[in-house]
Amino acid sequence: MDENGNVVEVEQGQAGTDGVLQAQNGSLVYYGISVNDVFAYFLTGAKDGGITPQPTPFPTTQPELDKIVAFAAGHRKTFPDPEALAVEVKNSWVEATNLPNLSSYITIQATVPSYDQSNPNLWTVNGQKTVQLALTGMHVVGSVAGHAEMIWATFEHFGNTPLAAYAYDSTSGTKTVPASTAGN
Repeated sequence: MDENGNVVEVEQGQAGTDGVLQAQNGSLVYYGISVNDVFAYFLTGAKDGGITPQPTPFPTTQPELDKIVAFAAGHRKTFPDPEALAVEVKNSWVEATNLPNLSSYITIQATVPSYDQSNPNLWTVNGQKTVQLALTGMHVVGSVAGHAEMIWATFEHFGNTPLAAYAYDSTSGTKTVPASTAGN
């Protein structure tokens, strides 16, 4: 639902792809994305040509912010805190069915699409259902004055597994961490 109580239509697929994620309990992974007013007007102005020249980086300087403020003012919007720049919060949710330790999750009731799964290679939407969802992760992202890259943090539920193998560089050389399917 948006701030006025209107249903926001859903779309399928990960950002930039048509792929989806499926949790260990068989649930699709559902996402909710919220942005602040500055980011919303930045995206709208960038996509429809309302901010010229078309911006590519997220706003990090006063002149970039001034263009967004002017675009918003043209739509009768005044930002209460424009210095917040761009802020996005992305939440990931899975159906709570069959999750161990359900009381350790934040849960909500939500209406999600239901699918005809008779073709395992192509599920098609056939309606909707109301289910209990459990919060499994959250990204908090924001632009900061003078930094073209966005600053972000990710929080995950402690029960998210499996962990993929990965490598990282340290002062004593490359370290490799093996995959793990331990846990729930």
